[in-house]
Amino acid sequence: MPEGPQELLSSWKEIAAYLKRTVRTCQRLEAAMGLPIHRLDGSPKAHVFAYPPELDAWLSKMVHERKRKRLRFLPVLLAAAAAVSAVAMIFIFGIPGSRKPAVLSVAVLPFDDLSPDKGYEYLARGIPETVSNTLSLLRGLRVTGRTSAAAVKARNIDVREIGRILSVRYLVEGSVQVMDGRLRVASRLIDTGSGYEFGETGYDRAMGDIFDIQDGIGRSIVDNLGVTLLAGEESALRKRPTLDDEVYALYLQGGLRLGRGKLGAAREALPFFEEALKRNPRFALAYAGIAFAYINMQWHFEKPPAEVFPLAEEAVRKALALDPDLPEGLTFDGWVKFQYRWDWDAAGKSFERALELKPGDSLTRGMYAFYLLSRRRFEEARAEIKLAIALDPLMPLLSAYSMWIHMSSGRPEDTLKEFARFQRIETGLEFTYTGAGFANLALGRIDEAVAMFEIARRLPWNSGRAEAGLVMCRLKKGDRQAAEALYGEMLGKREKVLVSPVMLAGAAVSLGRTDQAIEWLEEAVRRIDPQLPTVHVYAAAYQPDFARDPRFLAILDRLRLPH
Repeated sequence: MPEGPQELLSSWKEIAAYLKRTVRTCQRLEAAMGLPIHRLDGSPKAHVFAYPPELDAWLSKMVHERKRKRLRFLPVLLAAAAAVSAVAMIFIFGIPGSRKPAVLSVAVLPFDDLSPDKGYEYLARGIPETVSNTLSLLRGLRVTGRTSAAAVKARNIDVREIGRILSVRYLVEGSVQVMDGRLRVASRLIDTGSGYEFGETGYDRAMGDIFDIQDGIGRSIVDNLGVTLLAGEESALRKRPTLDDEVYALYLQGGLRLGRGKLGAAREALPFFEEALKRNPRFALAYAGIAFAYINMQWHFEKPPAEVFPLAEEAVRKALALDPDLPEGLTFDGWVKFQYRWDWDAAGKSFERALELKPGDSLTRGMYAFYLLSRRRFEEARAEIKLAIALDPLMPLLSAYSMWIHMSSGRPEDTLKEFARFQRIETGLEFTYTGAGFANLALGRIDEAVAMFEIARRLPWNSGRAEAGLVMCRLKKGDRQAAEALYGEMLGKREKVLVSPVMLAGAAVSLGRTDQAIEWLEEAVRRIDPQLPTVHVYAAAYQPDFARDPRFLAILDRLRLPH
């Protein structure tokens, strides 16, 4: 006990207020890191008290330990920078599937909106997402994608569990409050191993200072984690997409709506991006937002591909004219060239350039992995999707891509393992159920395949994949009448929903109607069916005889798809 008169902190509440932590955090720090807490009779349940000088000394020791560890880690960073590419990728992203978090890894969680009217969710989500996007440009730091960060935030679970799920060492939490024309933002870092909180920032500014706040939070994270910046990364941290905070706020509001991923979200987001461009026609990021909105419409089968892809392409062209090195613009340029123009080499170059600029972007890696599947570069596709999932383990789209990459490259068991993992994340994505259906079909588990396809056909955004799979299952079970009825159902649905001609071709092949199948594929070419870039892979896996048909091969030659 310290000598002389001491100010006494006589409760957990007073101790927490002195340390500017929560009571729960202080209790964790006592158990895990020896926070100096005293009790009247020495028992765990006795009344607690603490002396400020002892707490100050403990805090000083923690800071010293952190600096010492940071210096010790510097040689490792330098060695990794000189290592070969594969080793560097593992260092940056960690080993996919490993529960042990990488040393320099962080997840920036959505902030709490403490505004009286709760009307500033776009800032509470947009500020941390922007910080996360900026940090993902750094090669010395692995940053969890925003989808997974939002998912764990919604679960309201302990920081240790978040660290385990996301495989990260540190979290960033914070709050936003808008009141009387002022924007107040606070953030802090948390060590997921110990619960120790540090690196607090606090800002109280006029509403027009969003960029200064984001810059300050990002710089605080870099400094507190001891991230060594490589050449060019300092300027990347300071780069601003626009100088107008109001324009950027409109972009954040569009991004909030687009990020919800529900049917109609793209239509809700577009007016915000368009209004931002009215105020600043040179805002490249808003054009990228428009492109992504139209790509989402294609994903959700809201409009015909031939209608939305030209609009996405035009938005991408304008974005890259303003900023040729905009990672988001390059990513969506790659997707448009892959799915719409069928310009395989140019698509690959755009994806690779985007990843060169922003190696920590999970969506880009997922899209690139699916592109590699189309090129029949199966091992590379599997490696890329593993990296993408390591970055954003709770993003449903990445699990769906992973399933179809495994399924199409002859790994049905791995497909079902990924499906089991997906079930812990999301249960309403048709793409994953059809993938599980085809994996069971490949393993001869027809009843299990039927069950998966039946679930899939009742879910939104089914373009006929589930029905095509059921046609194959019914024929396997010797029920041609049911298979014919399903084919007829697909034909009938074409008047109401966007049924893929490629899926109609698959059903026709199963029924022995190869002439009709070729006709459907010709229509798929005319309609720019987004299923076409991978049709050769699926045909080889599930309809190998048709995959050797000279007429089918001629279509592949026209599309420059590998046999």
